[in-house]
Amino acid sequence: MSSIKLRLTFLVLFFIGSQGYIFSKGFESYQKYVQLHADYTNGYAIIDKIESLNVKLFNEKDFKYLQNQRKNMSNEELKAALSDVIQFYSDKKRKTLRKKIKDYKAIDKQYHAQLNTMISFHEKQIRYFGTIFGALWILSLLLIYYYTIRSTFKPIKVLYKRMLEFLNNRYTYEFTVPKTNEVGNLHATFNSLAQRVLKNMDELKSLDKAKSEFLSIASHELRTPLTSIKGSLSLLKMGMGGKLDDKANSLMNIAEVETDRLIRLINDLLDLAKIEAGKFPLKKNWCSLNEILEQTVFSMNGLCNTANVPIEVSGIPAIDIFADKDRIQQVLTNFLSNAIKYNPKGKSVKIDIEIDPQEQLYILVSDQGIGITPEDQEIIFQKFRQSTGPNNPLVKGTGLGLAIAKALVEEHNGEINVRSKPNEGATFYFTLRDWRYQLEKEESQRIAS
Repeated sequence: MSSIKLRLTFLVLFFIGSQGYIFSKGFESYQKYVQLHADYTNGYAIIDKIESLNVKLFNEKDFKYLQNQRKNMSNEELKAALSDVIQFYSDKKRKTLRKKIKDYKAIDKQYHAQLNTMISFHEKQIRYFGTIFGALWILSLLLIYYYTIRSTFKPIKVLYKRMLEFLNNRYTYEFTVPKTNEVGNLHATFNSLAQRVLKNMDELKSLDKAKSEFLSIASHELRTPLTSIKGSLSLLKMGMGGKLDDKANSLMNIAEVETDRLIRLINDLLDLAKIEAGKFPLKKNWCSLNEILEQTVFSMNGLCNTANVPIEVSGIPAIDIFADKDRIQQVLTNFLSNAIKYNPKGKSVKIDIEIDPQEQLYILVSDQGIGITPEDQEIIFQKFRQSTGPNNPLVKGTGLGLAIAKALVEEHNGEINVRSKPNEGATFYFTLRDWRYQLEKEESQRIAS
């Protein structure tokens, strides 16, 4: 009997049967107790009645009462004595009646003594069976509860933890042989799914590795001819191949811009390939966050002037961060360029910081654009994905900027995300764990000196 359902059914039926038997025995003792107690009470009532009999004033009602009581008596000796009393009462023989009443009382006295003993015995029986019934009831609940916890809830809890590990990308699951019951069937199903997931993951890792290697090789091989093409276009624009008219010069400018865009895309692909391959070392040092922000804002001046979108930076305390300065600037540049592209003309883009209770540094870039829908927020950090919609046309770009920014922030053991609602702007932010106030650094240097 391996099924949890069958075992629980057996336990329930066993306890119901045993409790039913105990209850029936207790109820039987109770019925006898009630009957004996009624006989005990009626015995005194009959004595009171026969002692009040008067042969001179024959009472038909008393006569019929005694006859009815005699019919209900279970003790034959007492029943015969009462019959004599009734007989001599109806014959109106006073002296004989008194003698028979005396005989009846003597027999009733003995009978009441027996009733006392029997009533006491059945009282004990009722308490005994009641105690057993209550104890068995509590025991049955405890056993059923314990069995349910051990056979159902505990294995489900263990299985839930393993599922949670899979959900959080912790694939350290050790496969065990499931039991042959309902929870075991669930366990076996999860084992099958887990094995399939792990197998698919291995295949995906192999495909992803092959893809990264292909992109790396293809990007490297494309960059060299593109650099030559860009150089040739620059020479042609400078008049090395003869003077160009305005139309040819315009076409040359378009070709040069698109060549630059292709080179940027190839560089992005190479960066991604290096990060994914774990061959993208960071040059971490203590550096000033304010200097990084100033340099980044300065580098964005041209784009800001063209788009008529100023950058607002205020209230940033003097903070040092332990990071790769160039890569943090690359992340900020991506945030700012996206914010400027989507921000309304004449309205500013803001840079700010926050420090949470766990002393984690948040660096935020906020715009006042049309915002990002919850659906797009889930995809914008993926490679070659952009936020698009009816009111949000595709902005020309590679779709790799945020993916690279995410990879760079994660290399710094930080997190990257966005807070946004449609038509309420967007705030992109990333976190850094290693930072300090410059005042603390200066103070420590002063104390050390």
